[in-house]
Amino acid sequence: MTIDDLLKMWADWLRLPCTESSVSLGKHPLAKLIDGNVGGRPVYCSTILYGGAVDNSVAAKVEMAIAKLSSKYQEIVRVEYLRQAEQEIKAQYFGISVNNYRVRLHRAKMNLSLLLKDLLK
Repeated sequence: MTIDDLLKMWADWLRLPCTESSVSLGKHPLAKLIDGNVGGRPVYCSTILYGGAVDNSVAAKVEMAIAKLSSKYQEIVRVEYLRQAEQEIKAQYFGISVNNYRVRLHRAKMNLSLLLKDLLK
């Protein structure tokens, strides 16, 4: 598994729809808010992975590793994997050249590789 595989899995995890039936009853209100399930409106769910499995340890580890990055690396990883656009447009968003965008993304992924080395076997 590569760092790109892990980041794509993480991004897919964040995009999963979450419904009231997919979260456990009696869940803490803050957990429901984090999952985006407020007032019965499904948004995204942080408790369900592929095929409805409730094991989110891989995606959660990726999320925790991203949180350890500097803010500029966090933002570039989130934009790269969660936004549908060409890298040229993403670079414009940051006000940097495409080459600088790619270098910054590469450095962020290298840092993540070190933080997630146990998952990259």
